[in-house]
Parts: sequence; C-alpha cells; structure tokens
Amino acid sequence: ARRRVVEGPAPRHFLSSEGREILVGKSSQGNETLTFRLARSHDLWLHAQATSGSHVLVRTEKAHPEVPARTLREAAVLAAYYSKARGQTKVAVDYTAARYVRKPKAGKVGGALITREKTIVVRPDPALVKTLAERARAGKS
Repeated sequence: ARRRVVEGPAPRHFLSSEGREILVGKSSQGNETLTFRLARSHDLWLHAQATSGSHVLVRTEKAHPEVPARTLREAAVLAAYYSKARGQTKVAVDYTAARYVRKPKAGKVGGALITREKTIVVRPDPALVKTLAERARAGKS
C-alpha cells in the first residue's frame, strides 16, 4: 500500500551565534517534514521534554557533527520557547542526533521516539529568540 506523503509548512529559520543554521517546525505536519524529510542523519535534533512543541534541528557537517555549547543552548531555548512550556522558568529539552529519531508505529503526525538522548535545562528567552531571528534575516540580505 502506498503511504500518503504529508508536507508541512516550511520551517522557521534562525542563525546561531556561531553561524549555524537552526530550523524550527511550525506545526505537527511541519515537525513531520522537518524530522523525517529535511533532517540529515548527522544533524542535531531537539524537543522540549514531556510537552508538545516544535521539533528543532541544528544543521551540522557530516565530517564535523559536533555542535558548540553556545549553539546547543540557543537551539534548546528555541525548543523551549516554541513549546507549551514557554511560560515556565525552566524547561528540560532533549537532544540527540537525527539518526536516533524514529516515527512510532501507528503514531500521529509529528510524533517521534528518540534514543541516545541527552537533556539540557534552559529558560525560554523571547529576547534571544528575536535576536536569532534577526540574525537569520540579516544573513539572507
């Protein structure tokens, strides 16, 4: 049987302090597209723990998949900000390589199961989100 391909809206684009591209899903369909169509196995995938929210992807190079600590923190802040935990003072964010993210059997659109994850705790920061978005817009000009 052929499976229907669900294409979601294009992800939000951000640029980290170190110049890394960060992509953020806009909806369940957008998360699905970001995680299972756009992500490369060596990219870093993030999501707020135990709540619904956007999938976040940090683009990495295959030869150098390491993500600097500052970029990791910025991506985690984006994951926290674009989740239902946005109003909390501290949000736990799980992260792993995209190769360790899979779709659950009979799972709903945008659902994901992860392994080999690590957790970082951050504070959602609207000012940082705005700065990263402005940096991305300036980079396109």
